[in-house]
Amino acid sequence: MSERTAKHDTTVVERKLKSSPARVFAACKDPDAYGRWNYPGDDWVMIDYENDFRLGGREKKTFGPREIQN
Repeated sequence: MSERTAKHDTTVVERKLKSSPARVFAACKDPDAYGRWNYPGDDWVMIDYENDFRLGGREKKTFGPREIQN
């Protein structure tokens, strides 16, 4: 039997925005604002959003089809 291994690492996504860092940070804290520019497609909505901005914190977001919101 072959041995399996997994390597976990950090992914960094960089994006250049025309807004100030303060405005971008405020949008990331607001689930409605964040959901307007970070979603998988027009037929999807953000169901849940959590963001821990502390050092070592994490972001969690859950999306689903728009029809489940009705």
